[in-house]
Amino acid sequence: MTAWMPHATAQGISEPSHSDGSVQSRRLYQIPAGPLSAVLTRLSVETGIRLAGASAEAQDTQSLGVQGRHSIASALDAALAGTGLEAVRQLDGSYLLHRRQALPEVSVIASPTSPAAAVASALPEVWVTASPLANPRTENSGSYTVQAVSVGSKIEQPLRDVARSISVLTRQQLDDQQILHFNDALLMLPGITSVPGQSELADSYYLRGHRLSNILVDGNLAKDRNQYDQSTNTSMSKYDNIQLLRGPDGLFAGSGEPSGTVNLVRKKPLQDFQLKTNLSTGSWSNHLAEVDISTPLNQSQTIRGRLVASRNDTEKFWDNAHQKKSMLYGVIDANLGPATLLTAGFSRDWTNGAGAGWAPGFPREFNGAPLPIPTSMGLPSYAYNNHQSKNYFSTLEHQFDVDWKAKLSVSRTESESHGIHPWYVSYAATPWEEARVTLDSGTGFDQEIQASALDLNLQGNFRLLDREHRIVAGADYLKTEHDGQVYATDSNAPNITDWRAFNPDDYPLTQIYEPWFIYDGSTTQYGLYAYGRFQVYGPFKIALGGRYASYESERDNRYTNRNQSDPITPNRNRSIFTPYWALMYDISDRWTAYYTMADSYVDQSNYVASSSFRELDPSTGQSFELGVKGEWLDRRLNTNITFFHTTRDNDAVRTGYDWGYYVPGKECCYNESGKYQSKGVEFDVAGQLTRNWHINLGYTYNSNQVEFGDDNGEIFSSYTPRHILTGWTKYQLPSTLSRWTLGGGVRLQSSFYRSGSVNTWNPTGGEDGKGGFDGPTVPYQFMEPGRAVWSSFVEYRINKQWTAALNIDNLFDKQYFTSVGSVSYGNVYGEPRNVRFSLRGVFH
Repeated sequence: MTAWMPHATAQGISEPSHSDGSVQSRRLYQIPAGPLSAVLTRLSVETGIRLAGASAEAQDTQSLGVQGRHSIASALDAALAGTGLEAVRQLDGSYLLHRRQALPEVSVIASPTSPAAAVASALPEVWVTASPLANPRTENSGSYTVQAVSVGSKIEQPLRDVARSISVLTRQQLDDQQILHFNDALLMLPGITSVPGQSELADSYYLRGHRLSNILVDGNLAKDRNQYDQSTNTSMSKYDNIQLLRGPDGLFAGSGEPSGTVNLVRKKPLQDFQLKTNLSTGSWSNHLAEVDISTPLNQSQTIRGRLVASRNDTEKFWDNAHQKKSMLYGVIDANLGPATLLTAGFSRDWTNGAGAGWAPGFPREFNGAPLPIPTSMGLPSYAYNNHQSKNYFSTLEHQFDVDWKAKLSVSRTESESHGIHPWYVSYAATPWEEARVTLDSGTGFDQEIQASALDLNLQGNFRLLDREHRIVAGADYLKTEHDGQVYATDSNAPNITDWRAFNPDDYPLTQIYEPWFIYDGSTTQYGLYAYGRFQVYGPFKIALGGRYASYESERDNRYTNRNQSDPITPNRNRSIFTPYWALMYDISDRWTAYYTMADSYVDQSNYVASSSFRELDPSTGQSFELGVKGEWLDRRLNTNITFFHTTRDNDAVRTGYDWGYYVPGKECCYNESGKYQSKGVEFDVAGQLTRNWHINLGYTYNSNQVEFGDDNGEIFSSYTPRHILTGWTKYQLPSTLSRWTLGGGVRLQSSFYRSGSVNTWNPTGGEDGKGGFDGPTVPYQFMEPGRAVWSSFVEYRINKQWTAALNIDNLFDKQYFTSVGSVSYGNVYGEPRNVRFSLRGVFH
């Protein structure tokens, strides 16, 4: 076993220790004294290590050189002796060069669950208290906060240096909560709500009242997600952390509403060998197996690899749902030279089995009362929803010197989904016993998505007018092609009048018809972007950025009785510019205040105005944010409070129909009068409160309203709660109970609702005069009351390698609707209480 931890020395950080107390191999160096930059360059060539940071000091400083036999770390210590600089090793094997500060106080305390628990078996288990580095990786940190993020700037920098409202789920919290899939992770991020998909549609996410669709991977565009894309709910096993930027992100995410951006950060190979396993089982036969191996692939450790595999075989709390979710992820880091790193990898997620991928949605009574349906009521066993997604990616990074680097990233994603999804549907009536609830046989669907993405940027630090500045400039490209078709089906299912005697499997599928609806097309966007953070004077900084983009789409959504030979008309929006600026002021060494303006846009060229058939201009969003960020306990605790005011203008609003207008890829008739406002406050505290106490707490308040037309002043996103609080914490017991860790969390939210109108039952209506739903039109409003759903967690460290944990979600078995629909359909029950037991192993 080769676990290591850094040891403080008089000159810097020594080499990693192995379990037998020895050090890494030493070699003979004969590097003469001279300019430090030249000495470090030669040392990099001879060792293959990568250095970053403090180029100005290196250029103006002399080094005594390196003579004699040294390990890599002691050679760096020798080169930096007397310079006032130090080199600190990062998780990816590179070294960060910066001006040395006074050595932090180090205290050693026995702690079986501390980050230092992976030290050699010959040494006692220790807790090391020291200043953490700005590292974007969270694995093995044991922390609930991250030291650096790339979302919002593409530059890896501390949360406090990014003038945006950002929340993070680290690898440690994902493990503690047993968060297995993307959808589950999103709901633990403050402010996000989810509306489960039905039929061929995917889940929808909302933030600040607007739809959230921008999802980046390692800070880069990967694909353009549309309403049919069901491949997003990927396994979280391959990710190190998940970052949420709230507010418009037209600067780096391209087209999207002014809601926010999710950035998924992949796991990368580690410098030394590591093996992790996870076995878990839980309610509804929820079984999971994971294995994660990272290892050097050659003796010099210049090539490193990592392989992650997971299998989740589970039923659901509703009947006729048994799905098998598998994931395979592999990645290689290769040092092509002292300053060039190549990363290449792939991943594949696939899901198959019986049942749909989400809980069924039900009708409800006209007065809002739920139907007498048990939460375990499922869909017929012929329902299924299978999908797979494959991604191939590569990144080439070259470090020109200790401050400047260029980065090229390419990605290819291919996904497909197939399924048959029936649903329960009804028409409203009064009294209810006259209503008819039907198990609709639903639709079958096939869909495919292919996406190609590229990002090239140059970033670095420089000094101007004796001040430090950081910039990044680059270009990106994303093309997403999608096509699919929808089939009608028939099961001869009757109207349901007695749920107690109803069994959906009594009505098997009898026929699948030819496709009746076809959709295909593509979206392509190009962008040139630039971002810089400049030190203006003393504690005052300014950030400036902008994106110059073009967007093109081809859409052909048609029923099969339409003429399929009609050409598709491309929709284009060129010369779209989205600015960004922020003012930052360091109040103290702990507090930074900021004021930010950010823009977004959504292409609307597929909509045309009546009469003129003019293509609509993009819908635009703009947000102003005022916030204060804090760093505490040497960056082990981060806090943020942000006040925001967001507007969305120029939004397409339907004005009528022109039944004689038919152009593939276009829709008539609309104008651009839509205007919406969203405002509120967001608060986060994440990290380490004491040595044994970790927390991640986030609260959001959002008030939104329509600002045009007859609905002026009304809420436009009533189906998202005004107040949302998400929290998770854990505490390691002291002294002789230190093997035990207790924790838990809550998702607390206020009420939300949907409203509309419906025609009531008329006993003498209908074509035959025997009754029909053509009675008076009456309004309805379905209110889901506020709720708190609690979770608990207990962990026991068996020894240095093995840990057992028990998680209970929905601890008090709260019954609720996770989303509300209409009288006819779409009211979905939340998950009842469930229990999971896990056994984790870590080997070095």
